[in-house]
Amino acid sequence: MADTSRLTRAVDHFADRLRAAPQSRLQRGAAAEALGLAREFARRTQVLEEPGTELREMPDAGMFAAADQITVAV
Repeated sequence: MADTSRLTRAVDHFADRLRAAPQSRLQRGAAAEALGLAREFARRTQVLEEPGTELREMPDAGMFAAADQITVAV
């Protein structure tokens, strides 16, 4: 099994910065970019863990949930 601790630390750091960001920054696109990143992480995981199955898209749970969605996807 691959050591993912560096990735996990980086994602946790990024998520903490998003949680601390003002609403105005989230509205200017930070939340949308975070959701896109979470969706990409989830897509790659699905391809590895469930090859050949139909991909599911992570839903948009709102700008204040974007940080949590990234950590869940990793």
